[in-house]
Amino acid sequence: GGTIAGVVIGFVMTTWFAESAASTKAAVTVALLVGLIAIGLRLTGGQHPHVMPDLFPGSAFRLAGVEVTIASVLTIGLAVLFTLLADWFLNHTRTGLHLRALSERPMAAELLGVRVKLLSIFVWAVTGSFTTFALMIIAPQRSPNFMTLSLLVVPALAAALVGLFRSFWIALAGGIVLGVVEGLASGFDGISQYRGAIPFLVILGVLLWSQRGARWDDAR
Repeated sequence: GGTIAGVVIGFVMTTWFAESAASTKAAVTVALLVGLIAIGLRLTGGQHPHVMPDLFPGSAFRLAGVEVTIASVLTIGLAVLFTLLADWFLNHTRTGLHLRALSERPMAAELLGVRVKLLSIFVWAVTGSFTTFALMIIAPQRSPNFMTLSLLVVPALAAALVGLFRSFWIALAGGIVLGVVEGLASGFDGISQYRGAIPFLVILGVLLWSQRGARWDDAR
């Protein structure tokens, strides 16, 4: 299902918005996300809980008095493995170099013979597959309703922004640190109910920090 959704979205983006500005692509992506969430809420009943089968039940070990589940260990392990493979693929394979060229200079890549549309759809399909598998592992550890699970895109975006959409390893480290901070916040009664806002604060902070140079130039 995730792969099919990725292919459909990739086809839409490459067919009608391949030459659009980055802001237009971002707006279309957000619109697609909102549309998918609306459809999901309609089909699943929104806040109504659903039984999520736990693929990897049980505890792996205890750390400082806290039970660390097998699913959590597996999630971190797969994240490290995916980061390692993605970094190697993009830097040491022909297709990876084509992807980097596609992301930075799509027109030049197409002129050099890179099959831009097919490669873009392939990336969307792979992303959909990995996202589906990740959700199958993570979902049983979260609140069992569609709305909560759909908002998992927010901490993922925060981690990607920490890496500035350039470094897999920095994004991985940012995601792990963000998860640790959210976990620690849940242990304090006064702020536990606001821990969901932490990714938004990270996003805001990174955006403000990344624009500091432009603000300084305007001030001068």
